[in-house]
Amino acid sequence: MFSLGDGTKFWLYSKPTDMRKNFNMLSGIVNNHMGKNLYSGDVFVFVNSANNMMKLLRYEPGGLVIYNKRLDHGRMHLVERVQEGDPTITPFEWRRLVDTIQGIIDDPRRRLQRLKVLRDVQMEASRAEQKTF
Repeated sequence: MFSLGDGTKFWLYSKPTDMRKNFNMLSGIVNNHMGKNLYSGDVFVFVNSANNMMKLLRYEPGGLVIYNKRLDHGRMHLVERVQEGDPTITPFEWRRLVDTIQGIIDDPRRRLQRLKVLRDVQMEASRAEQKTF
């Protein structure tokens, strides 16, 4: 069953990850670099260096599942990446994951480029609808 929610533990791999990595390579990172049990049911979050792609890896009954998100515009606002030598995993909460994917940030004075583009696209669509009436 495909399911994610706030009852699950999320772990962010703090180092940038090559998004060409597949099930086996991401599993290796979980086991070897993060020191976590892949079969625990926890979700492991990987983000590329540009912060515009994210992969979630989870073991569910029957096998591994990868959820993949790529932004059309802008970047995801994440916890600052740690420097080399620091721990490579960070606990990540469900609400924070959802906010990150949707582009919601704590400081309303900052605007994300992708939200501005989305707003512009929505406004253009509503103008087109008005013209058809």
